[in-house]
Amino acid sequence: MNSPRLNLTQTPPLAVPLRFFLTAPWFGVVAGLLLAAAGPSALASRWTPAALAMTHLLVLGLITMTMWGALLQLFPVLLGTGIPRPRSAAAVFHGLLTLGVVLLAAGLWRPAPTLVAAGAAALVAAVVSFVVLAGYAVCRSGWRSLSARVFAAGLGALAVAAGLGSTLAAGHAGAPFGILRSLTDLHAAWGLLGWIAAVVMGVAFQVVPMFYAARGYPRALTAALSAAVLAALLGMSAASTAPAAAGIALPAGALAAAALSVFALWTLGLQSRRLRSRPDVPLQLWRTAMGSLLGASILWALCRVWDIPVLSERLPELLGALYIVGFAASLVNAMLYKIVPFLIWLHLTQLRGARRVRGAVPHMGSIIPERHMRWQFRAQTGALLALIMAVLWPQPWAYPAGVLLALGWFGLWLNIFKAAQLHRRAAAVDDGWWEAPSRARST
Repeated sequence: MNSPRLNLTQTPPLAVPLRFFLTAPWFGVVAGLLLAAAGPSALASRWTPAALAMTHLLVLGLITMTMWGALLQLFPVLLGTGIPRPRSAAAVFHGLLTLGVVLLAAGLWRPAPTLVAAGAAALVAAVVSFVVLAGYAVCRSGWRSLSARVFAAGLGALAVAAGLGSTLAAGHAGAPFGILRSLTDLHAAWGLLGWIAAVVMGVAFQVVPMFYAARGYPRALTAALSAAVLAALLGMSAASTAPAAAGIALPAGALAAAALSVFALWTLGLQSRRLRSRPDVPLQLWRTAMGSLLGASILWALCRVWDIPVLSERLPELLGALYIVGFAASLVNAMLYKIVPFLIWLHLTQLRGARRVRGAVPHMGSIIPERHMRWQFRAQTGALLALIMAVLWPQPWAYPAGVLLALGWFGLWLNIFKAAQLHRRAAAVDDGWWEAPSRARST
């Protein structure tokens, strides 16, 4: 069994991850408002300008933004080594990623090739800088853990997805639709399966036992799942680029669906046998995420075996709703509700050792109260259900889906912002929020 081995002595300054966590929800808010403004026409197909803009706002602005912040925090903890000069590097990553997502989404929504190209350039610069420095940290870890190898595969997949995305952006103005669609499918596969799924697995292998007092994943299973996702991606790439290998596409898709289904079922099983019996909001979000991932895999398989008109015609849009909003975004939400209170509690505890905290350190469970998480979770769950209904029947479901998405992500931002304000009030120094715990201990 895998057991998490944590190193809390090298945690970066609190501002490193929090700048990402406080920015990311706003991209979800904008995506929801865009859907509410565009209405049913936004969901007519995956190729509408509004759908393309919303997809990139969610995948890059919300999910990738959060994942980068989490990895900058988790690398020193899980791997024992972080990126050099984390505060300066985080400012560069954050600035380039924010600028790139804003320009790209604007250029896709109101088709403007110049904005698309500018956004793609900023995003490529952000991805290259992040992959290089994060890859350096992974290499320094000595590949001691499976998580290090999974993170390396995820970083490689992110680089491939960025390269394909930049190619699409360069040809956005005049590329034939067939080429555009083929590259878009491959771009989505490397981004959603290679980047998001691989990193989620690498993190889950460590944090599920830690946060939920559950047994660890079997080492053989974790290695097999990671290898299956990589093999599926290579098969999909071969099928898309070599006509002679077109027959590989279906088996590769089936392999990916099987791997994701096993991961979802095993995670649900581990969490159902956890030692802590009280189901909290993060656990409910994990269940939503794993249920959505399992639902997306089953739906893909059903539509490959049987022709179900209402589902087959809307399959890409349904898979997008389940995978992006139901799985990835819900998991981001769940992890933030665990990571943010823990980081603030840890930082204040270490500041207390230097007598730089006003009063007692708040209990971890009070940093973001359960009741505040609960109403936000209800908005997010309602948004997911409304979005699925909107994909099948855009009129009238698109409008409430957009409003609920915006409301849910604003609620997440508000909860994180209040937690950050609690830290500011408790720290007995003006710059305590930005100070590294190690520096506080040595003062």
